[in-house]
This record gives sequence, structure tokens and C-alpha cells, in this order.
Amino acid sequence: MQVNEDEENSYQFINDEFDIKEFILFLIRNRAPILLSSLLGLFISLIYAFSTPKIWLGQFQIVLEDKENSVSGLGINNRLLSISGINANNSLDTEVEILKSPSILIDVFKFVQKKDNSQYEFLRFNDWENNLEVKLKRGTSVLDIQYKDTNKDNVLPVLKEISSKYQSYAELKRSRDIELGKNYLENQIKIYKEKSNNSLRKVQEHSIDQDLIFIDIKNQSLFNNLEEENDFNRNTVLTTPNFLLSNVDIEKTRIKAANRIRRIDLELKKINSLKDDISDLIYFGSTIPTLTKKGLPQKVEQIEDQLYSLRKKYTDNDDEIIKLVKDREDAIYRLRNKSINYLKAEKLQAQAEMEASMRPKEVLLKYKELMREAARDESTLIRLENQLRLISLEESKISDPWQLITSPSIFPTPIWPSKKNIVIMGFTGSLFLGLILSCFIEKIKGNIYSFQLLKIKFKNILLLKLDLKDKPKWQQKINLLISGKTFSFKEDFAILYLGEINKDILNVIEKSFSKNLKNTNFIVTNNFAESSKYLNNLILLPLGKIKHNDLVEFQELTNIKKTNIIAGIVIGSSQVDIINN
Repeated sequence: MQVNEDEENSYQFINDEFDIKEFILFLIRNRAPILLSSLLGLFISLIYAFSTPKIWLGQFQIVLEDKENSVSGLGINNRLLSISGINANNSLDTEVEILKSPSILIDVFKFVQKKDNSQYEFLRFNDWENNLEVKLKRGTSVLDIQYKDTNKDNVLPVLKEISSKYQSYAELKRSRDIELGKNYLENQIKIYKEKSNNSLRKVQEHSIDQDLIFIDIKNQSLFNNLEEENDFNRNTVLTTPNFLLSNVDIEKTRIKAANRIRRIDLELKKINSLKDDISDLIYFGSTIPTLTKKGLPQKVEQIEDQLYSLRKKYTDNDDEIIKLVKDREDAIYRLRNKSINYLKAEKLQAQAEMEASMRPKEVLLKYKELMREAARDESTLIRLENQLRLISLEESKISDPWQLITSPSIFPTPIWPSKKNIVIMGFTGSLFLGLILSCFIEKIKGNIYSFQLLKIKFKNILLLKLDLKDKPKWQQKINLLISGKTFSFKEDFAILYLGEINKDILNVIEKSFSKNLKNTNFIVTNNFAESSKYLNNLILLPLGKIKHNDLVEFQELTNIKKTNIIAGIVIGSSQVDIINN
């Protein structure tokens, strides 16, 4: 027989499957401490439930300001607002943290201290803040504010004070944002007015020095209809290439003169190519007002008509026809020479105009650079003035405070204590505590109460279980053991009992064996030294009286003495069985 760790682990495995019968027996054995612990926990939880101050909860909901109704929702440039000190991109989470800060709620805390001085006189703000919960409803801009207090009369006044403080903060924040924006814009407008005037003065001086045309940006006709066109952007006009190259008359004059020179050269080439084509020459001459006024093209045409009429009557040798032919040649010569001279004079005039309209490249580049700078300064100035106008409009606007979705209200019943839950948790907790303590106590004592454990520890030994409540059947069961085939009981043996056994029980067992074993000697003892004198031992195991240490000591002595364990009798208060493993 060996009692080792494998056997202990095997028993643990059986326990892991949870034996309801063993558990019930455990409860019966430890009913006193478990019941005492449960009643004590129930009593304490009842005292706590009825003595704990009630906590009352109130709440209200408010909609944080929509950016479309704020300064940042006026179409004002967000970057400009940020520079001026207005935080246009303040997230809702940041806004909530500001609303939870002492800078907003310190006045509310002082109000609470004044209203309930006895409770909050020595309380710090950080401790009082635990009574307040401020959070955003998920996915919305709705702020949920909850406040709890042991004094029911404090809840509604405090919530109303918080509501009033939050709405005042919204208006103060709006006014402060407007003030910062106006101060910044007014300062910048003053700066850019001076810059715009200086840049325009430079353009004007350069234009006068270089005989260029100066266009006054502030009074130019391009902006005459600015007020009428709602979708017209003056900044676009000020930055278009046509405006930056607005000194176009000089350029037009130069280009026009160059084109005239090119046209005149083509006309001169055409005249020189006209020899016998009189009709083309007459047509060309008629396009020149000066020649037409002198009648030269008409005279050639008149001579041509006369020749046509005479040639119908006479031959070309006629004196009158010969005279007209000579007159026609003289008229054509004069018309051609006059046309050529006229075109050359016009070409000279065009060349003079082109030379007069030409400027060095550096002059024009500087002019354009000065015009761009003046346009940018003027555009910035206009933009700043427009932003200031929008902020001024917002300042004069009557603003509603943040909207309350629900008015401050208080729950009809306190949120704490929940007497029912406290009593249930107190009773349940103390019950489990009693179970744990009982397990711990049994572990410390080390008593064995389980027949299953003994089966494992003595797995190769026949065990007889005698029920203390059924003593009349003991003789019958012992007779069955004696008559069994496991051991003949003809040899002397010792009955060794472990733990504490009542003397009456020992006498009953001794008499039962004596009655059937008249020719066999045996002793009943709890001394292993005496029992070890016998080669064969029968052991008595009283449930609840035998300890683990007794079994360990018995196992060690048995191994030393090489004692033969013929059977075992388990004495307890449950059903009697003969189990042969």
C-alpha cells in the first residue's frame, strides 16, 4: 500500500468533476460557520443599506454651439481667424474639457459651498468635481450634464447654476472672439492702407518718369459695377494678367505701327508689280483718300473711257487716239508715283510712331512688378475690410444662448443605496466567505471525510464500510468479510485503528471477530509497534477522525516493516458497501 502524489492528483480529478453528495456532506459538516457567516453578512448589509445616506441624481442636456452660427461660420477665413486669436477649429472634445475646468465651474463650487456649508465647507474642488459628470452623447454635439448629491434640495439649484454658467460662457466666448478679431483686423487695415498708398505712389512716379500710362487701381472703371455683381470677386480682377499688363495703350500703338509698316511694304510691292493692269491700279489709287481727292484715279478712268469710245470709230493711228494714249500714260505714271510717295510717307509716319512707343525691357518689367505689388496690397486691404465688415455684422447680431434640450430635472428616486441589491450582495458574499473559511479550516485540520479518497489511497485493499446508523448489520458484514476469499483469517493478525474511535465501537468490532474466530488470535490496538509484531494487519479507518498525516505515517511504517494489510474497515455515517478494487 502506497499513498503518493499520483493518488492525491487522482482524487483531485474526482473532486474537479464535483460530487454533489460530497458537497452536501461538506455543508452539513460546516453548517454552523457557514450559517453564522451568512447571518452576520446579512445583518451588516441590512445596517449598511438603511444607514447609508441617499444619493440623488439630476441632469439636463444642452446643444453646444454650431459653427454655422458662430464667428467662424460667417465665411471668414479660418486661417485669418486663427492668426487673430480666434480658435475656429476648436473640437467638441476640447470644448467639453474647457467646460469641465475650474475656470468655468469654480463659481458653481462656491455656490454649493455657500448653499450647504456644513457638508462642503472643507471639501476641495477636485473632490466635489467627482459629483459632476459632463460628457458628449456619441456622434452628436449634445452635452449631457449629470450631478449627484446626498442633499436632494441641492441638486436642482446646482444644475440651474451650471446651466446658467454654461450659457454665460458661450456669450462671453463669442464676445471675446469678436473683440480679438476686430482688434487684429483694424490694426492690419491701418498697416495695409499705408502699404497700398506707398505702392501706388511708386507706380505713379515710375509711370510719369517713363511716359507710361498710370491706371488708378482704386478708381478704375473695372470696379464701377462691383456692388451690383454679387458673385464678382474683386480679388480676381486685381490678380488677372490683363490687369497686371494694364498699360496696354503703348503696346497697342507699337503693335499697330508695326502692322501698318508691314502692310505698306506689301502695298508698295504690289504697286511695283502692276504694269499693264490699269484697272487694278485705278482701284488701288481709289483706296487712298488723298489721291481720290485730287482726282487722279478718276482722270485715268476717264481717259480709258474716251479711248474705248474712239476705238469704236477709228483706228489706233488716229491722231486723237494717239494723243489720248499719251495722256493716259502720263496719268498712270502720275498715279503710280503719287501712290508710292503716299505709302512711303505713311510708312515713315508709322516708323516714327513705333519708335516713340518703344520702352526698354527693364522699364516695362519694373512697371509690371510695381503694378503687381500695388494690386496685391490693394487686394489684401479689400479682403481685410470685408472681413472686418462681417465681424461687425456679427457683433451687432442678437445671439441666442446655447439651446437647452431638457431642463434641469431630478430623478424621482435616489440612485443609491439600492437596499435590495446591497442585502443580496452582502448575503451572497458572506455565504461564499463562510464556504471558503470552512474549506480552509478543514484543510488545516487535515481530517478525511471522503470514502472516495480512501478508495484511492487503498486501491489494492478490500474495504468494508460500516454505517454508524445501522449497527445491527455490522455482524453480518463482518461475517461476509471473514468468509471471503481474500484472506482466510486462520493466521494470527492485528486490528490496527488509525485516528480516534469510540471504545464501544471497538468492543462491538472485537466481539464480532471473536465470535467467528475462536481458534485465531488477534489484538486490537492503535500502536503500530504492537501491530507490526503480526505479519497480517487489518486496519480500522474512522471517517472524520483520521487525518492525512496519520495515513502518511502509516505508509512509511508499513514500508519499513513490510507489513501485509489484509483488509480495511471504514466506519462512517453513510451506506455500507463492500467494494473490492
